[in-house]
Amino acid sequence: MNTMKYRDNVKRIFFRALGSFMALSLFFLASCSKEIELDGLPFKKRTLFIYMAANNNLGSAASKNINWMKEAFSQRYYGDNRVVIYWAPNRTPSTPVLVEIKRNGPSARVDTLKVYGSQSAVEPATLQMAIEDMLDFAPADSYALILWSHGTGWMPADLPPGSGYTTVQPQQRAMYGEKIPQTRYFGEEAKKYMELSDLCGALPDHLFQFILFDACFMGQVEVAYALRNKADYLIASPAEVLFDGMPYNKIIQYIFTSTPQLEAICREFFNHYENQFATIGLYDLRQMEPLAEVMSQIIATYKNNIPSIPIAGIQYFDRYQKHTMFDLSNFVEKLMPESDPLWAQFERQMASTILYKDAIPKNTLHIPINTYCGISTYIPIAGYADLNDFYYRTDWYKRVYEEN
Repeated sequence: MNTMKYRDNVKRIFFRALGSFMALSLFFLASCSKEIELDGLPFKKRTLFIYMAANNNLGSAASKNINWMKEAFSQRYYGDNRVVIYWAPNRTPSTPVLVEIKRNGPSARVDTLKVYGSQSAVEPATLQMAIEDMLDFAPADSYALILWSHGTGWMPADLPPGSGYTTVQPQQRAMYGEKIPQTRYFGEEAKKYMELSDLCGALPDHLFQFILFDACFMGQVEVAYALRNKADYLIASPAEVLFDGMPYNKIIQYIFTSTPQLEAICREFFNHYENQFATIGLYDLRQMEPLAEVMSQIIATYKNNIPSIPIAGIQYFDRYQKHTMFDLSNFVEKLMPESDPLWAQFERQMASTILYKDAIPKNTLHIPINTYCGISTYIPIAGYADLNDFYYRTDWYKRVYEEN
């Protein structure tokens, strides 16, 4: 069954102080209120925190993204809403800073809130400290989080050498030579990485309204389930994210509306890369436990079918020699007959969990996408025994597979 869904078919607000008594009075009232309204769009006091682990080959992308954020602030007035960034730049030595994007007349600037000593952005304690500092410097009615860096989802930091799980296929190298499209994943610094379990341990429960990964491969059911108590919603890509990442000059406006317009963020990302490559998904994390329950029932019934699944025929989203990121619905479709009532139950739950999805079928990364449910999964087949040992430690495996 083809689950592909193509994309669905505010004006900019520019605040100008006119110098008159009336304009000054309105400005004063707006700045003192937790909610203002401009051209019919309400704004609440919200802090967007961006954790930018950029002490790696994404350094130039970090600078470009910050300039895009400045562009967004120069085009629109956001009241008391704030963008605070923990930025670990690609320098030697790397001196992390906590900065804020602020409107500066008709333009915008970057203000330094705090300068840190030598520390690693992939250490959970650093993330914890950065969140605490953000809360001190920019308290708000609500918070959103963007995790910005490289990423490999649930996959372990210490992958078996030469395993092929993160080695680009030879045909890809033959196709692109040394110009393989640059992409990103989460949490890499000096060949050190932050494990998913460590990331979850560093994030407070229910602080953020939503989490967005500006990183590759984080749109995995294993990741979403691990983050189920960390936010209400998650935006992520099941595949790679191109080097420039999120178009911040276009999406900031949707973050600061009274209710964040998360589908609009996804559409802007997709439209930005529609002539290249993009996959995106919006997940209701409050539905992850019901999804796990349905999957647990399916695995309990059809677990013995997994060894015989024709894995080569399942939709994948990575370019590696050994594919590990598979379309969740396509996996279930191969695992069980659609005549089983569990299939209908699974589809209903997926519709409640995946609120938005989109992918480019024919793309510049030459990953043919023939079916797309919006989220990926790993399949623990016998041929991946070395990787399975790590997979058995994930919350998703323990909940869905181990209990059966």
